[in-house]
Amino acid sequence: MQVTAQSLGRLPIPLLLAAVVLSSSGCQTARRKTMTSVPARPSQGKINRSDQQSDISKVQPAGHTDDEARPEVISTIPPTPTRDDDSVREAPRRHPNPELPTDDLFVTLDVLDALTLARLVEQRNSSLQAMYASWQAAAARYPQEIALDDPMLDVMMAPASFAGNSNVQSSWALQGSQKLPWKGKREARGNMASQNAQAAALDVEDTRLQLTLASRVAFADYLLAQRTQELNSTEIKLLTELKAVALTRYETNQTPQQDVLQAEVDLSEARRRGVEATRAHRVAVARINTLLQRPPRSPLPPPSETDATAESLPDDDDLAARALQQRPDLSARSARIAAEQAAYCLALREFYPDIEVYGRYDRFWFDREQQGSVGIKLNLPIQRDRRRAAVEEALAKIARMRAEYESDVAKIQFDVQAASARVQESRRTTELYSTEILKAAEQNVASARAGYEAGSVSFLTLVSAQRQLIDARQRMNEAQAEYQRQLAELERAIGAPLDVETPFTHE
Repeated sequence: MQVTAQSLGRLPIPLLLAAVVLSSSGCQTARRKTMTSVPARPSQGKINRSDQQSDISKVQPAGHTDDEARPEVISTIPPTPTRDDDSVREAPRRHPNPELPTDDLFVTLDVLDALTLARLVEQRNSSLQAMYASWQAAAARYPQEIALDDPMLDVMMAPASFAGNSNVQSSWALQGSQKLPWKGKREARGNMASQNAQAAALDVEDTRLQLTLASRVAFADYLLAQRTQELNSTEIKLLTELKAVALTRYETNQTPQQDVLQAEVDLSEARRRGVEATRAHRVAVARINTLLQRPPRSPLPPPSETDATAESLPDDDDLAARALQQRPDLSARSARIAAEQAAYCLALREFYPDIEVYGRYDRFWFDREQQGSVGIKLNLPIQRDRRRAAVEEALAKIARMRAEYESDVAKIQFDVQAASARVQESRRTTELYSTEILKAAEQNVASARAGYEAGSVSFLTLVSAQRQLIDARQRMNEAQAEYQRQLAELERAIGAPLDVETPFTHE
């Protein structure tokens, strides 16, 4: 059989169009739109656990029109900032500290405070941006889950009927069909996707809280290391002065040589503690730089002496209630339970068939009345054991996640109770050092120095009193740092900051 150009001319227009569409379809490179901006962070507010059906517009991307339905490449790396011509012509600003790295992160900062550090860590840390990408991926599932399958086009023809020597009419058929899931299946899939997207958004908030906690703790260690170095320098200066006094009194035969030797021993011990303080300072700087995605040895501005301080804490029951209302990880667990409940509803609807409607025009029939037809197809859900197992699986997952939710509630309540107790303990300890212990140690040093100059107190007593004062100041600094750590732990436990900032007393 030969199909000539003349015989092709006998093909009907609908069949020719279908052939053109099928021949032109293939692998085409879709234009991609690149998004370089990081999405707005999900809102952190009070979550009503009685209503787990969240607004999809908050967690899914804006819908695309047919003309815009192209794949997107999401980039969570912030774009390199550009400057206009005027700013390029300007001379670069110089920071008073020439040792600061060239990334200009702290070019306008003279001191570093805890809130600024937390904000910079949030902007620069890659783990948070990875969570943003996971949230976007989860939100992109919703339009995929609720969409219908693509319609199907079937084309059939008898090539021999188009030959020039054929004795029969040209025979061909066109059929279009659309699959329609049973009512409620698309809604259940959409609910699963939306709840998983809501959980991913809450995971972003939980990661942000963890980064804030890490930055607050790192800043407390950095401030403690800075204060320790300053205190060690003061101690070395005082011991040097005492050594000079002891040497003068020894040269005038007013004191034995043992006082000079004792002063030298204490001065050497202070220098040893200075080596430890330098090591602690380097570790604290490296920890902060790691959080900021900078080289570990990059210099930092000196820490600010202003720390977040809670004047008074609510009672433990109030803190626990706030934690259960505000903790994003608990809300994410609740959203995932709602997603499993949607999966259970979908498993129930799998017992019902899906319907496929179609229309057909068939020229294989001679009679015109028989050439056009419509019909439906449906699957027969007779494999009921498989569907029952899916329902049991969904119920088991719901039961497991509810048990985990209750376990999380109990753990959160304990964490809040323990964190509140530690905050109150560290605050009380700090108050004791600042109001009682330090004052007594300072008076003891003053009395011992006056007695030593008068010859009624030994040099060993004076050095011991001076060491007690230095130790008391160091322990107060440690208590202040521990207070900041425990306050950060408490804010992490309740899922929100206490929003109080007052100057911190530094002796």
